[in-house]
Amino acid sequence: MKKQPLLTNNKNSVQMAIFEHISKEGATWFSATIKRPYKDRNGQWQPGSYSREQLEAVVELAQEAIRFIDEREQTNAAA
Repeated sequence: MKKQPLLTNNKNSVQMAIFEHISKEGATWFSATIKRPYKDRNGQWQPGSYSREQLEAVVELAQEAIRFIDEREQTNAAA
């Protein structure tokens, strides 16, 4: 079964997703993906490059991911 993200967001065709992972030892860690996929002529999804405006979205989404992960790590540490 495919793991579902804890959080997703889209800005200017750029997609961000944050995932939670648990190691065999029980430690929790997080990862984020930021991408701009598009469908080619054959209908296959391909990774895309970024325009200047989309690069601004990448920065905003990365900052959002950092804030979200920091909050989750603080919550986990307090538990």
